[in-house]
Amino acid sequence: MTSMDDMLRLGGVLMERATHDLAGVVGALGGAIELAGDPDAAEIATECVVLLRRRLRLLRAMWHAAEHPMPVAELRELLPALPGAGRVRFQSDRLGDIPAKHLSIALAALVVASEALPRGGSIELSGDLKIDVEGAKAAWPAGLATLLVDPQAAHEALRDAEPRDVAAATLAAMAHRDGVEVRLAGDTTLSLRWA
Repeated sequence: MTSMDDMLRLGGVLMERATHDLAGVVGALGGAIELAGDPDAAEIATECVVLLRRRLRLLRAMWHAAEHPMPVAELRELLPALPGAGRVRFQSDRLGDIPAKHLSIALAALVVASEALPRGGSIELSGDLKIDVEGAKAAWPAGLATLLVDPQAAHEALRDAEPRDVAAATLAAMAHRDGVEVRLAGDTTLSLRWA
């Protein structure tokens, strides 16, 4: 096992623990909110709890090995939990189910896509997983193309990642680890190809 694999595994274990611990707190918060008296505050807080639950499910699915494929309907439920999703329109009518062994990398690609739209826009999902982004200032992270073709660059980026660029480094590291071909086509399309 390479040190890049070790870093990804450690990240997965830490995320599994964090999401497990936070899920209990979110559940308790949801119960307390239901007992609160102010209906407007309770409604806003309840929406926040729903979003937190979805975000935790998204993070857990991204970092924890899945045993079953994710049906498109379940994936659609997680889309509002992506970073900046409130500014993004999603189109997923032509997307197929995501195989269990590729779920982590598919979700990592969606996180990168949502971060590629700092001013909002749209994400269209199709096929196995083809992601088209469109919006003002839409751009894939700088250097992503290099990370996707150079395992050493991906390893170094993952090792040295800052919070703002960890998603791209994680996507590239997962692609190299899993042998999944991830391609960029211009400024708007990212596609994953698995056997």
